[in-house]
Amino acid sequence: MAATCYLLKDSTGAPLDKSVSATDLGARNFKLSVDVSGSIPTMRAGDLLINGVEIGGSFATDDPYSPINNANGSAIAKAAAINRKAAVGSGPVG
Repeated sequence: MAATCYLLKDSTGAPLDKSVSATDLGARNFKLSVDVSGSIPTMRAGDLLINGVEIGGSFATDDPYSPINNANGSAIAKAAAINRKAAVGSGPVG
């Protein structure tokens, strides 16, 4: 698996070179954007059954940490869908 590498650019789009120090970056306002190609499939209602119980769909609103195009299908969103169903009912949860 290849390592992730980020290229920082200045306001003109030119790459920052090794002469730019961490102190220089600390003195500037900058924004880091990460683009992830593709997406993770969303779990739809009925895609997963646990002990015969149909688990509902996964939603991006459950995962504020993943890139927006992956949040619907992330493990965090899928776990939230399972937890929503586990928290309902009168039987034991867990």
